[in-house]
Amino acid sequence: MDTCFRFVMSKRSRSSWADAQDECLDWGGNLVTIDDKKKEKFIRQHLRNNFRHIEVLKLFTGLIYTDALARAPYDPRNINHSQQGDSLRWTLTKQAVVTRQFNTTINVGKYHPVIDGLPGNPLSPASFLACVVLVWEPNANAELSWRFESCSEEKLNFICEVRIREEKGVKGRVKRSDHDNPYVHMDLIGDDRNEGDDELDDEDMYDEEEDI
Repeated sequence: MDTCFRFVMSKRSRSSWADAQDECLDWGGNLVTIDDKKKEKFIRQHLRNNFRHIEVLKLFTGLIYTDALARAPYDPRNINHSQQGDSLRWTLTKQAVVTRQFNTTINVGKYHPVIDGLPGNPLSPASFLACVVLVWEPNANAELSWRFESCSEEKLNFICEVRIREEKGVKGRVKRSDHDNPYVHMDLIGDDRNEGDDELDDEDMYDEEEDI
């Protein structure tokens, strides 16, 4: 199975978590699921190659505090729904993530990111944070970190992911010259690339980049 990403990075494309997820679904994907170190390394390298000029950038992911269905972030302010949050889960795989803030033994994934901060108290709706974002800080030692954030108070950029099943005899690869497809394939940035080949043409990967 191939994995491709769409980095939505312009200022005017920033969205709430729900709107970002809807946009990814419209494109045939989901907000990004970073469930192994290889994928996290790829995203870090891609941001390093293309967005070093940005001081701080926060990106919505598919990791949310939610229930077993993993359809939407738990919102304790919404008294009309029956959803009860139980753990951090990826919206695509519904697998739970074990962190120092949450511990579970049900449908647990293999990769567990280190998340800064606390989500808050569900009994205090005004401060509860149900979304986990990636924070890109090229001038910081870690460069890429994880943090709890509100799902709707601030509009953020985001990364969509599409997993493509290959048909027999057909490679589901996104070519760099395919300008009609804004997704970037994981193989486009790899350990075996030569120095000087890191910069990819913006037109090959993004809808709108001129605002950044």
